[in-house]
Amino acid sequence: MSRSHKIVLLASLYLAQGLPYGFFTQALPVLLRDAGLSLKAISATSLLFLPWALKFLLAPFVDHRGTRKQWLLLLQLAAVTGALVLSGVDLSRGYVLVLAAAFLFNAIAACQDIATDGLAVRILDTRERGLANGIQVGAYRVGMVLGGGLLLWVFAKTDWSTMFVCMAGLLAFTVLPVLRLQEPHCEDSEAGASAAQLALGWVRRLRVPGMLAFVALICFYKFGDSMVASLVGPFMRDAGSARRPLP
Repeated sequence: MSRSHKIVLLASLYLAQGLPYGFFTQALPVLLRDAGLSLKAISATSLLFLPWALKFLLAPFVDHRGTRKQWLLLLQLAAVTGALVLSGVDLSRGYVLVLAAAFLFNAIAACQDIATDGLAVRILDTRERGLANGIQVGAYRVGMVLGGGLLLWVFAKTDWSTMFVCMAGLLAFTVLPVLRLQEPHCEDSEAGASAAQLALGWVRRLRVPGMLAFVALICFYKFGDSMVASLVGPFMRDAGSARRPLP
C-alpha cells in the first residue's frame, strides 16, 4: 500500500467518525433548544455517547471477528443508510427517533474507531506514525466542523431532509478509499480467543490494585466534561435570543 493511499484512507476514516459526532454534539443540542427542551434534558443527551466509553468491551469482538475491511465497509454503509433514514423522519412527531439514531450512530462510530485504529497499527511503519497521529486528530476535527457547523448551516438554509442527505453524501464519499484497501495479512495469536477468555483477560486487568478507581475517575471526568460541552451551543443560542432587540 502506497503512503499516499494510507494518508487518504486514514483521513477519510477519521473524518467519517467526526462528522456525525460533530452534528450530534454541536448542532443537535441547538436544534433541541429551539424545540423547547430544557438545558437539563439536553445535558442528559450525553448518555447517548456511552458506546465510546464502552469501547474496551467492544474492541475484543471487533478485533477477533472478520477483517478490518469487512468491518469498515459494513459500519460506514450502515452510517450512510442511517443518515438517509433520518432524512425522512418527521420532526413534528418528536425527537425520540433522532435521539435513538444518535445512540446508534455513536455505536457505529465507536466500532469504526476500533477497526480504524487496529488497521492503522498494521499498515503504518515506525516513521509514519507521527504523521498518522496528526492526520487522526486533524481529520477528526475537520469532520466535527463539517458536522457541527456546515450541516447546521445547511439546515438553516434548507431543511432537515436536505441536511441529512448531505451527511449521507459526505459519509458515502469516505467509503471510496476503503474499497481499494488490501489489508495485509497478520498472524494474530489471539485470533481464536473465545469470549470467555477475552472476558477473563479484562477481569485480570481490573483486579490490578487501583485500576477500578482509576477507571471510575476517567468515566466521571469525561461524563461531566461531555455534559458541560453539550450546553455550549444552547447557551450561545439563548444569549443570541436575549440580545435580539424586541419588535
